[in-house]
Amino acid sequence: GDDFMPTNDLAWVGFSVEIGPEGGVYILDWHDTDVCGNTINFANSGRIYRIMPKNSKPIERPNLRVMTDGELVELQLHPNDWYVRQARLQLHSRTAAGTLDSQRVHEKLNALFSDSGTSSPKRLRALWALYVTDGLKTDRLVQLLDHEDEYVRAWAIQFLCDHSSIHSFQTAATAKRPVVDRAVHGKLASMASKDASPVVRLYLASALGRLPF
Repeated sequence: GDDFMPTNDLAWVGFSVEIGPEGGVYILDWHDTDVCGNTINFANSGRIYRIMPKNSKPIERPNLRVMTDGELVELQLHPNDWYVRQARLQLHSRTAAGTLDSQRVHEKLNALFSDSGTSSPKRLRALWALYVTDGLKTDRLVQLLDHEDEYVRAWAIQFLCDHSSIHSFQTAATAKRPVVDRAVHGKLASMASKDASPVVRLYLASALGRLPF
């Protein structure tokens, strides 16, 4: 499309584009004469722009913190990705705080994953939410390496090779060890030579740096 927000200001440094709950686009303008930000010449000159469609109407300020676990799960289907991400953040926060009804949430998310048909985005939303709520064990991730959806296979690789200690399929004793054992390693090697998906091969290549020599 055409440029819709031209600037004639040499101090303009627009970046960090974010989407708001009302569908607006927020842009942070560093707005300083040192473009790289190494020197702050004007400490109070930064600005934030909001870009909205014409004739848009204001919305009531959302408060996801007061929603139930189930309502946050339902927001994984929201057409506005702001609600999806913020709801997932709340689910993650409640998991870390130990206040999440994990069993019910995982049941709902697994149902969402299974009922998504052929929609990769809906499957991934459910998968990501399961991951941040400690709902994916190693054996489940290994099973997903054979899923029909190439993006699900790719993210199963990503999660299996993540060495972070915050997830439930790692214990405190093995937090610093790879979760990829010889059997899984062999599966990944087989996928590297046989999986036709360039998406899967890309994730396998990216995972190499996190695998033991």
